[in-house]
Parts: sequence; C-alpha cells; structure tokens
Amino acid sequence: MIDSLKIAAAASFITVGGLGYWHYTSLKDQVATLTVERDAQTERADRNEEAFRKAEADRLVAVATLEFLQNGLIENEKQSRIASEETSSISATEDAPAAPFWQKTRQRLMSGDGR
Repeated sequence: MIDSLKIAAAASFITVGGLGYWHYTSLKDQVATLTVERDAQTERADRNEEAFRKAEADRLVAVATLEFLQNGLIENEKQSRIASEETSSISATEDAPAAPFWQKTRQRLMSGDGR
C-alpha cells in the first residue's frame, strides 16, 4: 500500500511539475508575443506622429499662403475702389478722351504709388 502511495505521489509530483513547466512556457510565449506587438504599436505610433507633424507643417504653409493671398486681394480691392472712384469723379472736360485718363491710371498703378 505504501508503494502505491509512493507511486501516486511521484506521479502527482511529475504531473504538477509538467503542468507548471507547460504553464511557464506558455507565459513565456505570451510575453514574447506581447513584446512584439508592443514594438509594432510603438513603431506605428512613431510613424503616426511623424505624419501628424508633416501634416501640421503643411497646414501652416497653406494657412500662410492663404493669408498672403487674402492680403493681396484686400490690397487689390483697395486699388480697384480708388480707381473706380477716380473714374466716377471725372470732370466733363476729361470725359471726352479716355486714353489720357487710362494712361495716368496705368502709370500710377505700375509705379506702386497705390493711391
């Protein structure tokens, strides 16, 4: 009877040891898998950050370009308004020949006077 208990205890010990080793190796594999996944996610996050920084720089360039164009449009609108007012305020003596008026206007605009 003691021999069968010894055999049962030895079998139980071997079984528990085997299950413990199997559990250890499965945990070791899970840690390796999680490490690989973590590294992939870190790399993906780095690429996303780089893409975000590039997109932000592109957005800032686009905003600066749009602001520059908007300022140009505002300046053109001012000059157009001034030219329109000058056209509307032409006296009867200057009304006949249009060429001198347009020549003066062209010279003023090309000179950068901007009045």
